[in-house]
Amino acid sequence: MLPVRGPARAVGLALAMVLLACSASPPPFHKVDGAWHYRDTRIEGADTATFAPLDDHYAKDRARVYYGASRRDGQEYFSIRHDGVLAIDGADPASLRVLRLGYAKDVHAVYHDGVRFAVRDPASFDLLEYGFAKDRAVGYWHQAQIAGSDGPSFTHVDTHYAKDARRAYHVDFVVDGGARGPVVRAVVLADADVATFVALDDGYAKDSRQVWHRGRLVSRAPGTLAVLPYDYARTATEVFHRGERVADADAASFAVLDPPTDDADARDARGAFRAGRRVAR
Repeated sequence: MLPVRGPARAVGLALAMVLLACSASPPPFHKVDGAWHYRDTRIEGADTATFAPLDDHYAKDRARVYYGASRRDGQEYFSIRHDGVLAIDGADPASLRVLRLGYAKDVHAVYHDGVRFAVRDPASFDLLEYGFAKDRAVGYWHQAQIAGSDGPSFTHVDTHYAKDARRAYHVDFVVDGGARGPVVRAVVLADADVATFVALDDGYAKDSRQVWHRGRLVSRAPGTLAVLPYDYARTATEVFHRGERVADADAASFAVLDPPTDDADARDARGAFRAGRRVAR
């Protein structure tokens, strides 16, 4: 068969685009027989005349703000989509502004995924990167206030480190023995020099005097720190694996193996290591 060229090919492409457009799903918020729906769920009580979608999840009418979302249940092998839409209690449609990443705010509050959370000053609330945010009072990480932080100067450093004009912080999720869901824990890095503070790979950070791993002080030799593959790091005198000191490693001769073997991923002058432990020769 000869390839299709020229006008016939253009017509074929145009027809394909029309068919694709016809088969595309409607936007999440849409009308069915004059009533507004979120996907397959009718939005009860919505004022049809003033209803306005704001993005794929938030919408409003003259009286209420709505949040729509879908979920899938692992017990159903994620094969069934469950759609839901709720009216956000107390949200002000006149002043609501959608931000990004599921956030929105009005004159009274800030919301994430349709849920209101405690913010010191909604008017100045601003999103940063990596889950961080700030207002004129404090910094936040995943909707939790970082106690003692300075909002105006607060900024992200990487996914888990942040700083302001006075302090540096490490934040992470912790689980309380499974009794409740993950909660945010923020740690102030004692005596950190914020002017020289930087984040490195694999959970390490340093300033001009100290080195931290996931918020825990591990060394006072930042100038010689090298972050290595396979969760290792090394200074002139110490070797670390996932932030723990490898006590019997010789830092001067320590090197990772490239590529690693089944039995070892690093070695020094006295032998080999696997996952931070010395292995038998």
